Amino acid sequence: MSIEVNKIKSSKISDLTDFLNRYPWSQEWTQFEKPIDSLWEFELDIKVETLWPWLIDTSSFNKRIGIPEMKFVEKEGKLFGRSKNAGILMEWEEIPWEWEYCKELNNARIYKKGLARYVRSRYILEKLSENKTKLIVYFGWIPKGFLGKLILLFEMKRLYQNYRKGLSGVLEDINARKKDESPIFNFNKNLKEAAPISENLKLKQIKTNLIREGIDPDLIDRVIHYILFEDENELYRIRIKKLTFEWKLPLETLLALFLHGCKQGLFILSWDVICPHCRGVRSELFNLGDVPLKDSCDVCGIDFESTKLNTIEVTFHIHPSIRKIQKRYFCAAEPATKAHIWFQRTVQPGKEYVTNLFLNEGIFRLRVAGKKRYNLLHQTISVGPQINWKKS
Repeated sequence: MSIEVNKIKSSKISDLTDFLNRYPWSQEWTQFEKPIDSLWEFELDIKVETLWPWLIDTSSFNKRIGIPEMKFVEKEGKLFGRSKNAGILMEWEEIPWEWEYCKELNNARIYKKGLARYVRSRYILEKLSENKTKLIVYFGWIPKGFLGKLILLFEMKRLYQNYRKGLSGVLEDINARKKDESPIFNFNKNLKEAAPISENLKLKQIKTNLIREGIDPDLIDRVIHYILFEDENELYRIRIKKLTFEWKLPLETLLALFLHGCKQGLFILSWDVICPHCRGVRSELFNLGDVPLKDSCDVCGIDFESTKLNTIEVTFHIHPSIRKIQKRYFCAAEPATKAHIWFQRTVQPGKEYVTNLFLNEGIFRLRVAGKKRYNLLHQTISVGPQINWKKS
């Protein structure tokens, strides 16, 4: 796999001028300062469907390219973030992401503190061939003052180089994962020797106790290595079914380890009430008897019964004495936290949006935020359907 810059011209966007004509700035923001616009093109030797899940996991990608850690808090259905960049405190309101599966994604931030008043970003993907994808990356800033303009101009040049390195790293990781298809019990034995179990008395005792319960020692080593070294984004809510699929294990085998692990202080089990629309966690409870009959989602604007099918998930968390994991919010966050949603778009009153969706065969649900009712879309052909979405 390789990465090239601007080798084949995109048929969607020719240059920055073309982009700004298609996605013009609002006078609401340009009245403050002239925007700082950056447009980059990358040609990647990879299928667009393979790249998509890695690209939308912006938290992991930000970590990969060295962007400072961000803290988020949800208030009344809105997501607010803060971080320090170049020693300067940045605080903002996160505008909900919009995306179309394997085609594009975009978001924006309204800053309360920091170097800017506003920033918008957009990824546009184009399938050049079966194994080649064009990725267009755009950032547009409204700086705050001369210092903000100066720093942002410098940072965007550095960010471009970091993006090149980050995308190369993504391609390398995808390639490595394809090669590593060995079953769970055949993983590198050096892992067993390198794992710090022997250096941690609690982990050593937990492993001994789990072996007494009949759990396979190799599987114990694998799980402990996973919870110690896996990215935090994957660890706050450990879902057993997803893990058994990735590791090619029987559900009962891994579930037994995790349940015994709860007794031994390795994990904590929670009963999570899930919004039926966005699939975000609305309540996290540690006793089944505490699950409410009804719950609500401020982001989706709905109340719902928590006793309905698929509204409760049993989730495992790493015990904080083993590793502390930062909590993630799922409702107003990036597309990676809403993998079941293939299309999300804000359509203003009196406007309409027309698109050809990149869908596989199946049944899809169409809904509007704040409404419990929905329509079903039956996709039976290989070519994506045209959707005409009008807001009245």
